[in-house]
Amino acid sequence: MVLRFALIVSIVMLQSTSLFAQKAKERIIANRYDKLQDSLKQNRNLSKQWLLGELSYIIDKSAYDTPLDSIKLRCLAWKAAILSSTQQKDSFLIYTDRFVNYFKDDPARLKKYPQSYSELLQPFASHLIEMGLYNKAYKLVNNAIQELKETGYKGKGLTSLQLTLGYIELTGLNEKEKAKHTLKKVLTMPDDKKSKTLAYSALGNLYITKDLDSAYYYKQKACKTQQEYSYKGQYYSCQSTLAHILIKQGKLEEAETILTEVIAFKENASASENPLFLAWSYYYLSKIYQYKRNFEAQEKYLLKCNVILEKINELRLSEDVNYLLSTLNYANGKFEEGYQYELKSITSRDSIFSKNKINAVEEMRTKYQVQEKELALAAQQKMVSFQKKEKNRLLIGIFILVFFLAVSYYFYWQKIKAQKELLKKQDRINQQEIDSLLEHQKLASLQSYINGQHKERERISRDLHDSVSGNLATIKLKLSAVEEQTGRMQEILHSVDKTYREVRSISHDLIPKNIEVNSFVAMLEQLIESQKTDKLSVNSDISNKKAIENLSTKIKLELFRILQEIFNNIHKHAHATEVFLSIFIQDSTIQLSVEDNGKGFHPEIPKKGLGLQNINHRVRELSGSLDIESAPQKGTLVNIIIPRTNE
Repeated sequence: MVLRFALIVSIVMLQSTSLFAQKAKERIIANRYDKLQDSLKQNRNLSKQWLLGELSYIIDKSAYDTPLDSIKLRCLAWKAAILSSTQQKDSFLIYTDRFVNYFKDDPARLKKYPQSYSELLQPFASHLIEMGLYNKAYKLVNNAIQELKETGYKGKGLTSLQLTLGYIELTGLNEKEKAKHTLKKVLTMPDDKKSKTLAYSALGNLYITKDLDSAYYYKQKACKTQQEYSYKGQYYSCQSTLAHILIKQGKLEEAETILTEVIAFKENASASENPLFLAWSYYYLSKIYQYKRNFEAQEKYLLKCNVILEKINELRLSEDVNYLLSTLNYANGKFEEGYQYELKSITSRDSIFSKNKINAVEEMRTKYQVQEKELALAAQQKMVSFQKKEKNRLLIGIFILVFFLAVSYYFYWQKIKAQKELLKKQDRINQQEIDSLLEHQKLASLQSYINGQHKERERISRDLHDSVSGNLATIKLKLSAVEEQTGRMQEILHSVDKTYREVRSISHDLIPKNIEVNSFVAMLEQLIESQKTDKLSVNSDISNKKAIENLSTKIKLELFRILQEIFNNIHKHAHATEVFLSIFIQDSTIQLSVEDNGKGFHPEIPKKGLGLQNINHRVRELSGSLDIESAPQKGTLVNIIIPRTNE
């Protein structure tokens, strides 16, 4: 009883300690996040690398579904924004997926944090738009809208996302009809004065090329809303566009009145105001004076516009303004000034063309990279799933195999044990008979055994060559003929081809035991032929064939083994595509030369493999010399000289 009580107390204490440690960890991370925000308020120019490090620490240490949830999500959005600003597109896309997957993994989180989701998703979409990834931005925002609707959320965040969707359709995808429907839908959604104002303005821009009355209606609505909520900067910018519409309608006096008021405000505005709107206002006013044929006033406002354009990068407006100035100067006889303005106009036009071309190439490259990454990710996920299934099957197979092997081994061990006892008894019985055998009987028996072994090797070699190799070749051909060559099929085909070559190699390894009764040159040629593959061509020059046929059995056998070892090394290590082999007899020496175009190696660096050691040993057995010339990526040349005194 006492023991049980002590155990319960220990468990409770452990749980309390763990909970206390978790709370302490959460306080530390929350304090670190607060200090990070304070540091940023005090110094807006903090190192982005330092910020990324701090954010990564908070993200990695914060667990999901804890009081740190909100902090972790905001840090994810914050880090993604920094990655986007530093042009780290791949990393930005990864964090975008992490943010979205957090809510996809558990739909209950979306119901818990709909406002945070809609607010934090907005910057991700904005950065995707800035990168030119309109399709990905559209998919992200559209999915988010559908998911939020399913939760029953009807807050301002949903209206803001609907506005962003319309903006993507209008400016990114150039789907004006869809954009019109989406933006009009914003006007019927829950009250969000800023989003609705922007929707009115966007609809005005949308209609400006085909329906001036509708454009005027929506721009006027936008101006009225902006004036109502004291958005002065936006109000006068909207008024400028409204004046542009009036000019197109031919209402010059009304447009002039509006532009005069806009310019008066803009000229007295703070430096933080966007000067581009003032430039456009000057331009629109110059167009009014052009229609009124007041060219002096037109030139005055074009020059004012040009002063602003020299400080900012607005190529299309600059092209127009400089062209109009050149026309006015030519008309006034100022040919030099007109020529200079014309040059500026041409330069702006060329820059627009070059910029559009670069943007088009960059957009195509970015789309390709994103598509390639998405395909690779899908393939990787598919492969991981497949590997898990294969792993489970493999484990089950291994377990069954081990079980049967254990049972088989047990019975085999019992059988071997009984056989050993039987053999011991048999050995004692036959020992006297063995001792009484004569020496010539021993030799005769040994010779008979060797002859039998030769015949058995020859039979096995023939069976392997004629039956197994043929069957493997047929299987390889049938597999190669399959139309759909998947990755798995290619692996099977490679395994069959590898098995086919190994069977042929084993077959040829067995032949040299009868080297004294076969044509040695024919065997060499057959060995050379067997080394050829789709990736390796082998050329040979065998001179003095008659003299080579008359070599001793020992030399022929060792030469054959040396060649086998050289070819084995080429297949395993060289990765060559061409091999040239030369064998000839000169004076009292046999010379063997093998050269490949493989990757080569440093001959002076000792090798751990047995291949070169075996070759060297066989050459020394024949009192010969071995010379290897090689270098990395330069191929390998093996020269072997064997004296004929060994015969």
